[in-house]
Formats: sequence, structure tokens, C-alpha cells
Amino acid sequence: MPPEKRLGFMQQLIGEARAGNTKLREVLTNQKLLRPNPIEEKHLFYRSESPFCTIAQAAQYYCKRYWKANVADVAYNRVEEPETGEVISIRAVSNDNNDKTNP
Repeated sequence: MPPEKRLGFMQQLIGEARAGNTKLREVLTNQKLLRPNPIEEKHLFYRSESPFCTIAQAAQYYCKRYWKANVADVAYNRVEEPETGEVISIRAVSNDNNDKTNP
């Protein structure tokens, strides 16, 4: 997957887990995948050594960065969604509510 599409893909995975996909929730919050032993569980790193992370670790990093919470708290809806960063003008909202006001 190209690097520019990875964040969007992770956002979709987190969204599906929050929406109730229990199998995905279990994978993203699996302790064996969050903290694998690189010596005993080499099969989790089949492409390379342990610097590459599992899907659960990638989800944990994503949630820590964008949600400021653990992946389990995000996946099980124990935290509110983060703000989007969009700025909505009060003037635009008041104009939508009252059509007769002048801008």
C-alpha cells in the first residue's frame, strides 16, 4: 500500500472497529500483537526484523497520535472522537439559522 494511503486505511479500520466489527476489534487490541516477542514470535515479522510493526501496533501508534488514547479505548468507544480541526464561522451558522440577517 502506498504511504500516502496508509493513514486513510488506518482511519477506516478504526472506524469499523468503533462501529462494532468485533473480529477487527479483537485483532487491533490483541495483546500478543501489541507486544510480540521478536525472538519467540518471529512469524509475526515474516518480512523483516522487529522494527516493522504488527497491525495492532500500527493502530496503537495511530490512536496515540490522533486520539491521544490507547487503541483499546478507541476501538471500544470509551473515548470521544477527536476534533477534526475544521473552523466553522459563527456568522455562517447564524446566517443559516436566520435567512433575513445581512452578512
